[in-house]
Amino acid sequence: MSDRVTLEDGTQERFRRKKIVESLKTVGLDSDSSNMIADMIDPHPGITEHEIKVKVFRLLDDMDQKIAERYLKTKKVHIQKEPMGYTGHVMIPKVVMDYLELRSGDMVDIIHCDKNCKLRAHQIDARDNDRILVSPLDLEAMGIKNRSPIAICKHVEG
Repeated sequence: MSDRVTLEDGTQERFRRKKIVESLKTVGLDSDSSNMIADMIDPHPGITEHEIKVKVFRLLDDMDQKIAERYLKTKKVHIQKEPMGYTGHVMIPKVVMDYLELRSGDMVDIIHCDKNCKLRAHQIDARDNDRILVSPLDLEAMGIKNRSPIAICKHVEG
């Protein structure tokens, strides 16, 4: 029987190291280091998503404090092309806006591997809280494929 992880919303899903690796690579950690950290996470019955995030953060903090901070302050979502979107802007579901403590007009960083793009956030009401919307031009400029997993965080100068 596989280990189950209790997610933030109370639901459960099977533990997958691949998700940890994907999250770490999304915020800019190399593949080898991402795999090494994921292999160090030992799931136990009843483990929560929060426990995993804390363990990953502690291991990552010993390796690279800048990436560790980015990992802690990001939300993983999928990026999707919005044909009517304006360049330089991203449409974000309210749930994600609240999670990142954003207001419409704030700047956010879109992070995917070694790519980082700064866009202006705008709140939308959406049924799919796992997708953010950007213009086709921004998607192309970032070199990210439609529906790719990305990390998003509030932009901090400096």
